[in-house]
Amino acid sequence: MGVLSCSWHGRHLQRRLLQFRSSAKFVVFVVVFAIFTIIPVIPTALPERGVIEGNDVQRWVSILGAVFSAATLVVSPLTWYWIGRVDSLRWPFMAGLIVLTGATALLCVGTHLGLWIAGRLLQGAANGVVWTVGSALLRETMGEEGLGQAFGYVGMGMNLGGSPGRCWATRPATNGLESRGESPEGALPAPPALDDEVNSRSVQADRACASQTLATDSKVVSALLSCPRLWVVLWGYMVTAMIMTAFDSVLALFVRERFGWNQSAQGLVFLALFIPQLLNPAVGMICDRYPRAGRYMVSGAFGIGCLTLSLLRLVVGDSVGSKVLLCTLLAVVGLCVTFSMTPLFVEISDMVGDMEKKAPGKLNQAAASALGYGLMNSAWSAGALVGPFLAGFIKDAAGWNTMAWVLGLVVGVSAVLVLLFMEKSWLLPNCRSTALCQNEVIDGVPL
Repeated sequence: MGVLSCSWHGRHLQRRLLQFRSSAKFVVFVVVFAIFTIIPVIPTALPERGVIEGNDVQRWVSILGAVFSAATLVVSPLTWYWIGRVDSLRWPFMAGLIVLTGATALLCVGTHLGLWIAGRLLQGAANGVVWTVGSALLRETMGEEGLGQAFGYVGMGMNLGGSPGRCWATRPATNGLESRGESPEGALPAPPALDDEVNSRSVQADRACASQTLATDSKVVSALLSCPRLWVVLWGYMVTAMIMTAFDSVLALFVRERFGWNQSAQGLVFLALFIPQLLNPAVGMICDRYPRAGRYMVSGAFGIGCLTLSLLRLVVGDSVGSKVLLCTLLAVVGLCVTFSMTPLFVEISDMVGDMEKKAPGKLNQAAASALGYGLMNSAWSAGALVGPFLAGFIKDAAGWNTMAWVLGLVVGVSAVLVLLFMEKSWLLPNCRSTALCQNEVIDGVPL
Protein backbone atom coordinates (compact mmCIF):
# COMPACT_ATOMS: atom_id res chain seq x y z
CA MET A 1 0.00 0.00 0.00
CA GLY A 2 2.85 2.35 0.83
CA VAL A 3 4.45 1.78 -2.58
CA LEU A 4 1.13 2.32 -4.38
CA SER A 5 0.50 5.47 -2.35
CA CYS A 6 3.93 6.88 -3.22
CA SER A 7 3.38 6.02 -6.89
CA TRP A 8 -0.01 7.74 -6.90
CA HIS A 9 1.37 10.85 -5.20
CA GLY A 10 4.27 10.90 -7.66
CA ARG A 11 1.94 10.77 -10.66
CA HIS A 12 -0.31 13.38 -9.09
CA LEU A 13 2.64 15.71 -8.47
CA GLN A 14 3.90 15.20 -12.02
CA ARG A 15 0.44 15.96 -13.42
CA ARG A 16 0.19 19.13 -11.32
CA LEU A 17 3.63 20.28 -12.46
CA LEU A 18 2.73 19.67 -16.11
CA GLN A 19 -0.49 21.62 -15.66
CA PHE A 20 1.50 24.48 -14.15
CA ARG A 21 3.99 24.48 -17.03
CA SER A 22 1.09 24.52 -19.48
CA SER A 23 -0.71 27.37 -17.73
CA ALA A 24 -1.07 30.74 -19.40
CA LYS A 25 0.57 32.56 -16.49
CA PHE A 26 3.71 30.44 -16.68
CA VAL A 27 3.97 30.83 -20.45
CA VAL A 28 3.62 34.61 -20.13
CA PHE A 29 6.31 34.64 -17.43
CA VAL A 30 8.73 32.57 -19.52
CA VAL A 31 8.27 34.69 -22.64
CA VAL A 32 8.58 37.98 -20.74
CA PHE A 33 11.64 36.71 -18.86
CA ALA A 34 13.27 35.62 -22.10
CA ILE A 35 12.56 38.94 -23.84
CA PHE A 36 13.74 40.83 -20.76
CA THR A 37 17.17 42.09 -21.75
CA ILE A 38 19.71 44.19 -19.88
CA ILE A 39 21.97 46.05 -22.26
CA PRO A 40 25.62 45.15 -21.54
CA VAL A 41 27.60 48.10 -20.25
CA ILE A 42 29.61 48.43 -23.45
CA PRO A 43 30.86 52.02 -22.96
CA THR A 44 32.83 51.04 -19.86
CA ALA A 45 33.47 47.39 -20.71
CA LEU A 46 35.22 48.05 -24.03
CA PRO A 47 38.14 50.07 -22.64
CA GLU A 48 38.36 48.05 -19.41
CA ARG A 49 38.71 44.77 -21.30
CA GLY A 50 41.28 46.32 -23.62
CA VAL A 51 39.04 45.87 -26.65
CA ILE A 52 39.06 49.55 -27.69
CA GLU A 53 41.31 52.37 -26.58
CA GLY A 54 41.37 56.12 -27.06
CA ASN A 55 38.60 58.12 -28.68
CA ASP A 56 37.09 55.22 -30.66
CA VAL A 57 34.88 53.97 -27.82
CA GLN A 58 31.78 55.99 -28.78
CA ARG A 59 32.09 55.02 -32.43
CA TRP A 60 32.31 51.32 -31.66
CA VAL A 61 29.47 51.50 -29.17
CA SER A 62 27.27 52.78 -32.00
CA ILE A 63 28.60 50.16 -34.42
CA LEU A 64 27.97 47.28 -32.00
CA GLY A 65 24.45 48.55 -31.38
CA ALA A 66 23.87 48.74 -35.13
CA VAL A 67 25.18 45.17 -35.57
CA PHE A 68 22.69 43.91 -32.98
CA SER A 69 19.75 45.73 -34.56
CA ALA A 70 20.72 44.72 -38.10
CA ALA A 71 20.88 41.03 -37.14
CA THR A 72 17.47 41.25 -35.49
CA LEU A 73 16.10 43.11 -38.51
CA VAL A 74 17.12 40.29 -40.88
CA VAL A 75 16.39 37.22 -38.75
CA SER A 76 12.98 38.18 -37.33
CA PRO A 77 10.90 37.89 -40.54
CA LEU A 78 12.74 34.69 -41.51
CA THR A 79 11.75 32.93 -38.29
CA TRP A 80 8.16 32.41 -39.47
CA TYR A 81 9.42 30.06 -42.22
CA TRP A 82 11.07 27.89 -39.57
CA ILE A 83 8.01 27.93 -37.33
CA GLY A 84 5.79 26.68 -40.15
CA ARG A 85 7.87 23.53 -40.48
CA VAL A 86 8.21 22.32 -36.90
CA ASP A 87 5.78 20.43 -34.69
CA SER A 88 6.10 22.74 -31.71
CA LEU A 89 7.09 26.32 -30.98
CA ARG A 90 9.09 25.02 -28.05
CA TRP A 91 12.13 23.98 -30.07
CA PRO A 92 12.75 27.23 -31.98
CA PHE A 93 12.26 29.06 -28.69
CA MET A 94 14.83 26.88 -26.93
CA ALA A 95 17.26 27.15 -29.85
CA GLY A 96 17.09 30.93 -29.68
CA LEU A 97 17.76 30.88 -25.94
CA ILE A 98 20.75 28.57 -26.37
CA VAL A 99 22.27 30.82 -29.03
CA LEU A 100 21.58 33.81 -26.79
CA THR A 101 23.49 32.10 -23.99
CA GLY A 102 26.46 31.43 -26.25
CA ALA A 103 26.45 35.00 -27.52
CA THR A 104 26.48 36.37 -23.98
CA ALA A 105 29.37 34.03 -23.14
CA LEU A 106 31.36 35.54 -26.02
CA LEU A 107 30.83 39.00 -24.54
CA CYS A 108 31.86 37.76 -21.10
CA VAL A 109 35.20 36.30 -22.20
CA GLY A 110 35.88 38.47 -25.24
CA THR A 111 39.03 40.59 -25.14
CA HIS A 112 39.20 41.02 -28.91
CA LEU A 113 36.96 43.20 -31.04
CA GLY A 114 36.10 40.30 -33.36
CA LEU A 115 34.58 38.33 -30.46
CA TRP A 116 32.44 41.31 -29.49
CA ILE A 117 31.19 41.76 -33.03
CA ALA A 118 30.40 38.04 -33.28
CA GLY A 119 28.70 38.12 -29.88
CA ARG A 120 26.48 41.07 -30.74
CA LEU A 121 25.68 39.55 -34.14
CA LEU A 122 24.58 36.26 -32.56
CA GLN A 123 22.79 38.15 -29.82
CA GLY A 124 20.75 40.09 -32.36
CA ALA A 125 19.91 36.98 -34.38
CA ALA A 126 18.88 35.04 -31.27
CA ASN A 127 16.84 38.00 -30.07
CA GLY A 128 14.94 37.95 -33.36
CA VAL A 129 14.10 34.26 -32.91
CA VAL A 130 13.16 34.49 -29.22
CA TRP A 131 11.08 37.63 -29.66
CA THR A 132 9.20 36.36 -32.73
CA VAL A 133 8.56 32.83 -31.43
CA GLY A 134 7.68 34.15 -27.99
CA SER A 135 5.07 36.50 -29.43
CA ALA A 136 3.53 33.71 -31.53
CA LEU A 137 3.59 31.46 -28.46
CA LEU A 138 1.70 34.05 -26.45
CA ARG A 139 -0.96 34.34 -29.12
CA GLU A 140 -1.49 30.58 -29.27
CA THR A 141 -1.66 30.34 -25.50
CA MET A 142 -3.84 33.35 -24.74
CA GLY A 143 -6.09 33.32 -27.80
CA GLU A 144 -8.18 36.46 -28.14
CA GLU A 145 -8.89 36.75 -24.42
CA GLY A 146 -6.29 38.62 -22.42
CA LEU A 147 -3.90 39.00 -25.36
CA GLY A 148 -3.55 42.75 -24.89
CA GLN A 149 -2.59 42.38 -21.25
CA ALA A 150 -0.08 39.64 -22.10
CA PHE A 151 1.56 41.85 -24.71
CA GLY A 152 1.52 44.65 -22.17
CA TYR A 153 3.73 42.53 -19.94
CA VAL A 154 5.99 41.87 -22.93
CA GLY A 155 6.35 45.60 -23.53
CA MET A 156 7.04 46.15 -19.86
CA GLY A 157 9.68 43.40 -19.95
CA MET A 158 11.41 45.03 -22.91
CA ASN A 159 11.59 48.33 -21.07
CA LEU A 160 12.52 46.78 -17.73
CA GLY A 161 15.60 45.46 -19.50
CA GLY A 162 16.41 48.34 -21.80
CA SER A 163 15.84 51.38 -19.61
CA PRO A 164 17.87 50.29 -16.57
CA GLY A 165 20.56 49.27 -19.07
CA ARG A 166 20.61 52.82 -20.37
CA CYS A 167 20.85 54.11 -16.81
CA TRP A 168 23.75 51.83 -15.89
CA ALA A 169 25.54 52.38 -19.19
CA THR A 170 26.25 55.99 -18.24
CA ARG A 171 27.60 55.14 -14.79
CA PRO A 172 31.18 54.20 -14.00
CA ALA A 173 31.59 50.44 -13.93
CA THR A 174 31.89 48.75 -10.58
CA ASN A 175 32.98 45.27 -9.62
CA GLY A 176 30.49 42.64 -10.62
CA LEU A 177 28.40 41.67 -13.59
CA GLU A 178 28.10 45.03 -15.31
CA SER A 179 31.80 45.88 -15.03
CA ARG A 180 32.58 42.92 -17.27
CA GLY A 181 29.95 43.82 -19.83
CA GLU A 182 27.83 40.80 -18.93
CA SER A 183 24.08 40.58 -18.89
CA PRO A 184 21.54 38.02 -17.72
CA GLU A 185 20.37 37.46 -21.29
CA GLY A 186 21.91 34.02 -21.17
CA ALA A 187 19.72 32.89 -18.31
CA LEU A 188 17.78 29.93 -19.66
CA PRO A 189 14.20 29.73 -18.36
CA ALA A 190 12.35 26.45 -18.30
CA PRO A 191 10.53 25.94 -21.59
CA PRO A 192 6.74 25.98 -21.42
CA ALA A 193 5.04 22.68 -22.14
CA LEU A 194 1.86 23.65 -23.95
CA ASP A 195 -1.10 21.37 -24.39
CA ASP A 196 -0.98 19.14 -27.43
CA GLU A 197 -4.12 20.55 -29.00
CA VAL A 198 -2.71 24.07 -28.76
CA ASN A 199 0.94 23.67 -29.60
CA SER A 200 1.42 20.46 -31.63
CA ARG A 201 0.37 19.15 -35.00
CA SER A 202 -0.02 15.45 -35.71
CA VAL A 203 2.37 13.69 -38.07
CA GLN A 204 -0.51 12.64 -40.29
CA ALA A 205 -1.75 16.21 -40.65
CA ASP A 206 1.76 17.43 -41.42
CA ARG A 207 2.14 14.84 -44.19
CA ALA A 208 -1.29 15.61 -45.63
CA CYS A 209 -0.60 19.32 -45.98
CA ALA A 210 3.12 19.11 -46.77
CA SER A 211 2.52 19.47 -50.49
CA GLN A 212 0.36 22.56 -49.90
CA THR A 213 2.64 24.30 -47.40
CA LEU A 214 4.68 26.31 -49.86
CA ALA A 215 1.65 27.57 -51.77
CA THR A 216 -0.19 28.40 -48.56
CA ASP A 217 2.81 30.27 -47.16
CA SER A 218 3.11 32.18 -50.41
CA LYS A 219 -0.53 33.26 -50.16
CA VAL A 220 -0.10 34.27 -46.52
CA VAL A 221 2.95 36.38 -47.35
CA SER A 222 1.17 37.97 -50.30
CA ALA A 223 -1.94 38.76 -48.25
CA LEU A 224 -0.02 40.24 -45.33
CA LEU A 225 2.45 42.29 -47.36
CA SER A 226 -0.32 43.65 -49.60
CA CYS A 227 -2.49 44.80 -46.71
CA PRO A 228 -2.28 48.53 -45.85
CA ARG A 229 -3.14 47.72 -42.24
CA LEU A 230 0.17 45.90 -41.90
CA TRP A 231 2.27 48.75 -43.26
CA VAL A 232 0.56 51.32 -41.07
CA VAL A 233 1.23 49.18 -38.00
CA LEU A 234 4.85 48.59 -39.00
CA TRP A 235 5.36 52.31 -39.59
CA GLY A 236 3.79 53.17 -36.24
CA TYR A 237 5.91 50.59 -34.44
CA MET A 238 9.08 51.82 -36.16
CA VAL A 239 8.29 55.41 -35.15
CA THR A 240 7.69 54.26 -31.56
CA ALA A 241 11.11 52.58 -31.50
CA MET A 242 12.74 55.57 -33.17
CA ILE A 243 11.42 57.99 -30.54
CA MET A 244 12.28 55.62 -27.70
CA THR A 245 15.87 55.13 -28.85
CA ALA A 246 16.54 58.62 -30.23
CA PHE A 247 17.34 59.86 -26.73
CA ASP A 248 20.05 57.22 -26.29
CA SER A 249 22.50 59.23 -28.35
CA VAL A 250 21.56 62.78 -27.31
CA LEU A 251 19.96 62.96 -23.86
CA ALA A 252 22.99 62.20 -21.68
CA LEU A 253 25.15 64.60 -23.66
CA PHE A 254 22.45 67.29 -23.57
CA VAL A 255 22.00 67.26 -19.78
CA ARG A 256 25.77 67.30 -19.32
CA GLU A 257 26.15 70.33 -21.57
CA ARG A 258 23.06 72.19 -20.37
CA PHE A 259 22.96 71.32 -16.66
CA GLY A 260 26.47 70.02 -15.97
CA TRP A 261 25.12 66.74 -14.60
CA ASN A 262 27.50 63.92 -13.71
CA GLN A 263 27.32 60.37 -15.06
CA SER A 264 24.91 59.09 -12.39
CA ALA A 265 22.46 61.92 -13.04
CA GLN A 266 22.79 61.39 -16.79
CA GLY A 267 21.67 57.81 -16.29
CA LEU A 268 18.89 58.55 -13.83
CA VAL A 269 17.21 61.01 -16.20
CA PHE A 270 16.21 58.03 -18.35
CA LEU A 271 13.92 56.92 -15.52
CA ALA A 272 11.55 59.69 -16.56
CA LEU A 273 11.08 57.80 -19.83
CA PHE A 274 11.02 54.37 -18.20
CA ILE A 275 8.65 54.66 -15.23
CA PRO A 276 5.46 55.49 -17.23
CA GLN A 277 5.97 52.34 -19.27
CA LEU A 278 5.20 50.21 -16.24
CA LEU A 279 1.58 50.92 -17.22
CA ASN A 280 1.86 48.68 -20.30
CA PRO A 281 -0.23 45.84 -18.78
CA ALA A 282 -2.98 48.32 -17.86
CA VAL A 283 -3.00 49.61 -21.44
CA GLY A 284 -3.27 46.01 -22.60
CA MET A 285 -6.32 45.50 -20.39
CA ILE A 286 -7.95 48.52 -22.02
CA CYS A 287 -7.25 47.01 -25.45
CA ASP A 288 -8.85 43.73 -24.36
CA ARG A 289 -11.96 45.44 -23.02
CA TYR A 290 -12.36 47.95 -25.86
CA PRO A 291 -11.02 46.25 -29.01
CA ARG A 292 -11.81 49.17 -31.33
CA ALA A 293 -10.04 51.73 -29.18
CA GLY A 294 -6.58 50.89 -30.51
CA ARG A 295 -6.66 53.32 -33.44
CA TYR A 296 -7.61 56.24 -31.23
CA MET A 297 -5.16 55.30 -28.49
CA VAL A 298 -2.22 55.18 -30.90
CA SER A 299 -3.18 58.28 -32.87
CA GLY A 300 -3.86 60.19 -29.66
CA ALA A 301 -0.53 59.10 -28.19
CA PHE A 302 1.28 60.21 -31.34
CA GLY A 303 -0.59 63.53 -31.37
CA ILE A 304 0.36 64.27 -27.76
CA GLY A 305 3.88 63.03 -28.47
CA CYS A 306 4.18 65.48 -31.36
CA LEU A 307 3.32 68.40 -29.08
CA THR A 308 5.53 67.14 -26.26
CA LEU A 309 8.60 66.62 -28.43
CA SER A 310 8.18 70.08 -29.91
CA LEU A 311 8.02 71.56 -26.41
CA LEU A 312 11.49 70.19 -25.65
CA ARG A 313 12.70 73.37 -27.35
CA LEU A 314 11.59 75.26 -24.23
CA VAL A 315 14.26 73.61 -22.07
CA VAL A 316 16.74 76.48 -21.88
CA GLY A 317 19.16 77.59 -19.20
CA ASP A 318 20.34 75.85 -16.04
CA SER A 319 17.36 76.58 -13.82
CA VAL A 320 15.31 74.27 -11.63
CA GLY A 321 12.30 75.02 -13.80
CA SER A 322 14.11 73.81 -16.92
CA LYS A 323 15.13 70.58 -15.19
CA VAL A 324 11.59 69.92 -13.98
CA LEU A 325 10.21 70.73 -17.42
CA LEU A 326 12.64 68.32 -19.11
CA CYS A 327 11.78 65.44 -16.78
CA THR A 328 8.05 66.15 -17.13
CA LEU A 329 8.20 66.20 -20.92
CA LEU A 330 10.25 62.99 -20.96
CA ALA A 331 7.65 61.32 -18.72
CA VAL A 332 4.88 62.34 -21.14
CA VAL A 333 6.92 60.93 -24.04
CA GLY A 334 7.28 57.67 -22.12
CA LEU A 335 3.52 57.63 -21.52
CA CYS A 336 2.90 58.16 -25.24
CA VAL A 337 5.18 55.22 -26.04
CA THR A 338 3.20 53.11 -23.57
CA PHE A 339 -0.15 53.94 -25.17
CA SER A 340 1.15 53.21 -28.67
CA MET A 341 3.18 50.02 -28.24
CA THR A 342 0.61 47.53 -26.94
CA PRO A 343 -2.30 48.52 -29.27
CA LEU A 344 0.04 48.08 -32.24
CA PHE A 345 0.91 44.60 -30.96
CA VAL A 346 -2.75 43.68 -30.69
CA GLU A 347 -3.55 45.08 -34.15
CA ILE A 348 -1.22 42.52 -35.77
CA SER A 349 -3.04 39.74 -33.94
CA ASP A 350 -6.44 41.11 -34.96
CA MET A 351 -5.36 41.31 -38.59
CA VAL A 352 -4.13 37.71 -38.63
CA GLY A 353 -7.26 36.65 -36.74
CA ASP A 354 -9.48 38.18 -39.43
CA MET A 355 -7.68 36.12 -42.06
CA GLU A 356 -8.04 32.93 -40.02
CA LYS A 357 -11.77 33.47 -39.50
CA LYS A 358 -12.23 33.65 -43.26
CA ALA A 359 -10.27 30.43 -43.78
CA PRO A 360 -10.67 28.25 -40.66
CA GLY A 361 -8.27 25.34 -40.57
CA LYS A 362 -6.55 26.32 -43.80
CA LEU A 363 -3.93 28.70 -42.47
CA ASN A 364 -0.89 27.86 -40.38
CA GLN A 365 -1.79 30.05 -37.44
CA ALA A 366 1.63 29.91 -35.79
CA ALA A 367 3.47 30.75 -39.01
CA ALA A 368 1.09 33.57 -39.94
CA SER A 369 1.34 35.10 -36.49
CA ALA A 370 5.10 34.66 -36.43
CA LEU A 371 5.44 36.43 -39.78
CA GLY A 372 3.47 39.40 -38.47
CA TYR A 373 5.41 39.56 -35.21
CA GLY A 374 8.69 39.00 -37.03
CA LEU A 375 7.98 41.97 -39.27
CA MET A 376 7.10 44.02 -36.19
CA ASN A 377 10.38 43.07 -34.56
CA SER A 378 12.17 44.09 -37.75
CA ALA A 379 10.30 47.40 -37.70
CA TRP A 380 11.41 47.98 -34.11
CA SER A 381 15.01 47.18 -35.06
CA ALA A 382 14.80 49.56 -38.01
CA GLY A 383 13.56 52.29 -35.70
CA ALA A 384 16.31 51.50 -33.21
CA LEU A 385 18.83 51.85 -36.03
CA VAL A 386 17.43 55.11 -37.38
CA GLY A 387 16.53 56.85 -34.11
CA PRO A 388 19.94 57.37 -32.48
CA PHE A 389 21.69 58.25 -35.74
CA LEU A 390 18.94 60.65 -36.86
CA ALA A 391 18.73 62.44 -33.51
CA GLY A 392 22.49 62.59 -33.10
CA PHE A 393 23.08 63.87 -36.62
CA ILE A 394 20.42 66.60 -36.38
CA LYS A 395 21.59 67.71 -32.93
CA ASP A 396 25.21 67.96 -34.07
CA ALA A 397 24.30 69.75 -37.30
CA ALA A 398 21.48 72.06 -36.21
CA GLY A 399 21.11 71.83 -32.44
CA TRP A 400 18.70 70.48 -29.84
CA ASN A 401 15.79 72.71 -30.85
CA THR A 402 15.80 71.56 -34.47
CA MET A 403 16.06 67.94 -33.39
CA ALA A 404 13.01 68.39 -31.15
CA TRP A 405 10.70 69.77 -33.84
CA VAL A 406 11.89 67.27 -36.48
CA LEU A 407 11.05 64.34 -34.17
CA GLY A 408 7.74 66.00 -33.34
CA LEU A 409 6.95 66.39 -37.04
CA VAL A 410 7.59 62.69 -37.73
CA VAL A 411 5.33 61.66 -34.85
CA GLY A 412 2.63 64.15 -35.89
CA VAL A 413 2.49 62.81 -39.46
CA SER A 414 2.33 59.28 -38.03
CA ALA A 415 -0.67 60.26 -35.89
CA VAL A 416 -2.62 61.21 -39.03
CA LEU A 417 -1.64 58.01 -40.85
CA VAL A 418 -2.67 55.82 -37.93
CA LEU A 419 -6.00 57.61 -37.50
CA LEU A 420 -6.89 57.20 -41.17
CA PHE A 421 -5.57 53.74 -42.00
CA MET A 422 -5.16 51.62 -38.85
CA GLU A 423 -7.56 48.71 -38.34
CA LYS A 424 -9.89 48.03 -41.29
CA SER A 425 -9.14 50.44 -44.11
CA TRP A 426 -12.33 52.48 -44.31
CA LEU A 427 -10.80 55.05 -46.67
CA LEU A 428 -9.73 52.52 -49.33
CA PRO A 429 -12.49 49.86 -49.31
CA ASN A 430 -12.03 48.82 -52.94
CA CYS A 431 -8.25 48.88 -53.30
CA ARG A 432 -6.56 45.70 -54.41
CA SER A 433 -4.57 45.28 -51.21
CA THR A 434 -7.68 45.45 -49.05
CA ALA A 435 -9.46 42.99 -51.33
CA LEU A 436 -6.51 40.64 -51.00
CA CYS A 437 -6.81 40.71 -47.22
CA GLN A 438 -10.56 40.13 -47.25
CA ASN A 439 -11.58 38.38 -50.47
CA GLU A 440 -8.62 36.42 -51.81
CA VAL A 441 -8.57 32.63 -51.84
CA ILE A 442 -6.14 30.45 -49.95
CA ASP A 443 -6.31 26.77 -50.86
CA GLY A 444 -9.80 27.26 -52.29
CA VAL A 445 -11.18 29.05 -49.25
CA PRO A 446 -12.15 32.73 -49.63
CA LEU A 447 -10.38 35.12 -47.31
